[in-house]
Amino acid sequence: MTNRGPTRHRMCGLSLLVLVGLALPSMGNAAVFNQQDNARLSDIITTLQSLIQDVTSSLRTLAPAAGVQRIQSYAVLELTLEAVQERANAVYILVAASMVMESSSDQGRLLNILYGEVIPQSETYFNQKRTFILNAVTAQSSDNVYASFSARAANIVGDKAIPLLEELYLKINNTRR
Repeated sequence: MTNRGPTRHRMCGLSLLVLVGLALPSMGNAAVFNQQDNARLSDIITTLQSLIQDVTSSLRTLAPAAGVQRIQSYAVLELTLEAVQERANAVYILVAASMVMESSSDQGRLLNILYGEVIPQSETYFNQKRTFILNAVTAQSSDNVYASFSARAANIVGDKAIPLLEELYLKINNTRR
């Protein structure tokens, strides 16, 4: 298995940012987003991290006799979840930053980036990853553990992350009127 040291350090750093972001009060202008938005994003990130740890643990316990394709499927699922988590972290950081911007022009620029690029691209990305996860489970249909991981992943992405992105997008849109 590859060394996950840099990923763990990056995750620790991002976790610290999550905690700091939750602790920061809204300042200055009326924020488009609120602490509940940040808390929901944080919950998604934490839930993804827990699932990644479960997949990693299962991957490490797979015997070589499990077969290359099965091992590869777990590894690909793990990497896919890490990619989704990184994207969710990026959205979280930008949402948190927009809440503490003192300058309305800076806040406006950040909201424009979220509205015009980050949220739509992230929603497309999450939809692609969710579809990939759902399609990958058919290749491992006889593996109940993998199927459970895939179902959890599809739920996190499809039932939590994507709807939240849509809500954030609408919040920005409502301020643009």
